[in-house]
Order: sequence, then C-alpha cells, then structure tokens
Amino acid sequence: LPNNPVKDALFLHNFVSSNLTLQDCVYRPANSQCPDKDVSYILYTKGQKAVVDYTQTDWLRQSIWDPLKEDIMLIHGYAGGDNELPMVVLRDAYIRNGSYNVWIVDWGRLGPPPCYRAGVNNMKTVAKCTGELLTSLRTAGLPTDRLTCVGHSLGSHVCGLISRYVNFRIHRIVALDPAKPFIPPGSRLSSGNALAVHVLHTNAGHYGGGGRGGHVDFCINGGRVQPYCENADSEYFKILKFTV
Repeated sequence: LPNNPVKDALFLHNFVSSNLTLQDCVYRPANSQCPDKDVSYILYTKGQKAVVDYTQTDWLRQSIWDPLKEDIMLIHGYAGGDNELPMVVLRDAYIRNGSYNVWIVDWGRLGPPPCYRAGVNNMKTVAKCTGELLTSLRTAGLPTDRLTCVGHSLGSHVCGLISRYVNFRIHRIVALDPAKPFIPPGSRLSSGNALAVHVLHTNAGHYGGGGRGGHVDFCINGGRVQPYCENADSEYFKILKFTV
C-alpha cells in the first residue's frame, strides 16, 4: 500500500521511538469520568511551571496565573506530550514571548505510538476533561473570551470537541494540520467550534485533512507538500515552523 495515509498513520510510530505494542494501547469508554489520571494540565507563566489541580476551587487564585496576560492552551496530537516534539517548540516560543499564560494539555499516555486508533478514540475523553477544567477556571475568574486553543494533529479535533462540554464559546481555535485518518465525521473540527477557527495546512490529504475546516484556512506552499521535506512525516511536523 504505497503512499497510503491510513497505513502510514498506523505506522507513524516508526518515526517516533516507542517500546509499546498494540496490546498496550488504552481505550477510554464513552462514559469515562474526569479527572482522568492520564490527562494532566500544566501552566507556564512568569518563568515558572505549575501542575494544575482544578478540583481545588481556589487553585487559580493561589497559582502563578497572571490575569493581565492572554491565555493560550496547547493540545498535542498523536505521539505527543508536554516535552515532546513538535509541540514543545511552540510551547517554548510562547513562553519566551512572555505575554501569555501557557496551558498545556498532556494526554500522551492516551495516544502514544503505536496507538493511533486509541488516540482517536480517546479524543472525546480529553475534550470532556478539558471542558471541565475550563469551566472550573472560568468560574474562578479566567476570561475565556481571551482564550486561544492551539491544537496539532488529533489535538486540533480535541480543541473543537471541547465545545460539546462547555456552555460558552471559546474565543479562537488555531488548528495545525488537523488529523485525517480514522476521524469520524462527528468528531472533526468545524467552524462552529469557536468564535474564530483558523486552520493551517501543510500536509493536506495525507496525515492532515483536506478541505476547509475553519473560518479561515491557510494552505502553506499549497498546503500539501513542503519544500525540503523528504517525506510526509517531515511535512506534518514542519507546521510548527510556520506557526512560530
């Protein structure tokens, strides 16, 4: 099956080192409860790092959160994590800028290589728990009208799915190559998921979805093939260069 994006998605773990097998993959049921032990939240701001405990009602007030800064939430995709490429590049860029509270959604244990299908299944659980987090933070004083959710790959769809679990509209979603393989129609990112949805395409039609997905879609260098990239893996991860 040469140049088959479905096959390639299943074997993208060849691009990322892993000692896991398909038998190790975790599938959360549709009615899974939050908080989830495999979904963690981290806040970076003022040169500091804090693990978020949204079950404590006064956590935000006592935390390092800066109410004068905009809030950026970063959600990685398949084979990602807080300290994993490619999202770590974007995380560090926002931190160095110094103008943001940077919230990380780390759900790496629910979508590690080679568990792409499990990652697709678990997107709703991540979105549900993140929706609970945002509802709690909003009640505590976080202005969601200044919140931007930035997602890569499966994380783009998670940003969109959050809208199912909150009673307010997220201000903006920035979707970096929303994943294509195995994404059910009802779970795909759409322009209705936030007040503004911006989509950046660098690998459309392969790992990344094709067609319009937001209010504005940017097709970098045509959106399908990137210069100096030897294969689709490189193109799929090059999106962070254009974002930064």
